[in-house]
Amino acid sequence: MKRKHPESDLQSNVAALLKVYEAFGRLIWFPVPNGLHIAGGTINERARKVATLKAKGQLRPGVPDLIICTSSGQFGAIELKAKGNSLTQEQEQFRERIRSMNGLWALCRSVDEVKGVLDAWTMARRAA
Repeated sequence: MKRKHPESDLQSNVAALLKVYEAFGRLIWFPVPNGLHIAGGTINERARKVATLKAKGQLRPGVPDLIICTSSGQFGAIELKAKGNSLTQEQEQFRERIRSMNGLWALCRSVDEVKGVLDAWTMARRAA
């Protein structure tokens, strides 16, 4: 039976949308591969790889899935979650740190939600 990965599917669909916004010069973006699947080896070997990445500062709990810079220079971050999934304590803390620095932050559960957020972030500055 094929496993379903709704959050991974959401990330792929959102990436396609972000490429369109970038092509029109409305933003630049990049994904943060913090939830990257560590392939190969036993469970213990993968756990050691994760621990090593954390120790080196290459894996940071709470960091949002997407980092965005709008054409007006505004910094934003989007956390993607499948329906029914909630933020971790680290994600909530990171959200507050971003907002405390006047950064934009959004939790989105669908491509339509991401589109609404991007339109608000990119069109608000254009109208000003």
